[in-house]
Amino acid sequence: MFGGTSFRGGIVIDILAETRPKPTPIFIQNTYWHGPTRKAIGVDAWNLARLRQRTKSYWADPLEVWDYQLTSIEQAIDTFVGLLGRGY
Repeated sequence: MFGGTSFRGGIVIDILAETRPKPTPIFIQNTYWHGPTRKAIGVDAWNLARLRQRTKSYWADPLEVWDYQLTSIEQAIDTFVGLLGRGY
């Protein structure tokens, strides 16, 4: 979205989950690049707000998942089920 990796300020959606009634964009964040000590925190919030505004008619609100929530396959499954529910 908005130029992806080709332009500064572009957005790359990591996962587009087929949820109902609308698909849910999911961003996988990591603490090194997107953590609270980085300037990226404001940029990330701004990008999510832009994406939410532009796609609200056909996508659900975007979600963020952090690297520490995905340290094993079991934990990743639990994280996504917790966010999306079992019926996704």
